[in-house]
Amino acid sequence: MLYRDKAWLVEQHWDNGLSQREMAEIAGCTDVCISQWMKRYHIPVRDPHPEYDDTLHDRDWVEKRYVQDGWSVQQIAGFVGCSSSVARLWVHKHSLPIRGFGHGAYSIDQDWLYDQYVVQQRSAVEIAGVSGCSVWVVIDRLARCGIPQRGKDEAMSIAHQHQRGTYGTPAYRERLSATKLGELNPSWKGGVTPERRACRNSREYEAWRQQVLDRYDWQCVVCGQFAPVAHHLQSFCDNPDLRFEVGNGMALCVDCHIAFHDEYGKGGNTRRQFDEFRDK
Repeated sequence: MLYRDKAWLVEQHWDNGLSQREMAEIAGCTDVCISQWMKRYHIPVRDPHPEYDDTLHDRDWVEKRYVQDGWSVQQIAGFVGCSSSVARLWVHKHSLPIRGFGHGAYSIDQDWLYDQYVVQQRSAVEIAGVSGCSVWVVIDRLARCGIPQRGKDEAMSIAHQHQRGTYGTPAYRERLSATKLGELNPSWKGGVTPERRACRNSREYEAWRQQVLDRYDWQCVVCGQFAPVAHHLQSFCDNPDLRFEVGNGMALCVDCHIAFHDEYGKGGNTRRQFDEFRDK
């Protein structure tokens, strides 16, 4: 397969100047698949925004912001006015060690974070907006500082504490849910929800997903990036007895999950296929 050939990828992208989408059309796959294989071979992507070169070409400037000042890739991108992927590309071009997920969290002062999150009861999203980082960096920093994160019910209560009545509380949601179950729901179609969809929408499935992702610290087992997807090693449809086995799940990022199914299809997947995919 062409997209697995490193020499072909380099030649098409750098020598012939083709985009990943154009390469995908030639190879008969998706551009996500091309991107995934280029990442595996550590093939840098051409800068699609040469107008940003004047600033990002300056290695001393990038090193000062990224290494000495502890700026995140997102902060550099915001300052220069480019995308995060372009800023990350230039950090790589200057041979600077790219920090892993959550490293930028160290730039958030612990006492300030405690005051914002516990005392003022601001959400992680609000803190991220003020700090100029992602919400996942804030969540990571909370964990490193030993600050307990609020549960869903507590967060909902705080979000609605300015409102009157019991709106948003667990008791309110339970009563509301009871009025829209089964035939009482306007979308009721006689109980014809496919088993697969009903299963994936169940609390048991959500609990399984949470356990799988927690097991791998929400990091993709293939590339190490943030992983929101719990992937079944043995096919979900063909192995109902393994659907909620934590050992049958792996944490994947969105790109790796798409790349896996692009290569092996959906349905009938096995652990052997995944091991082959991960070891390439």
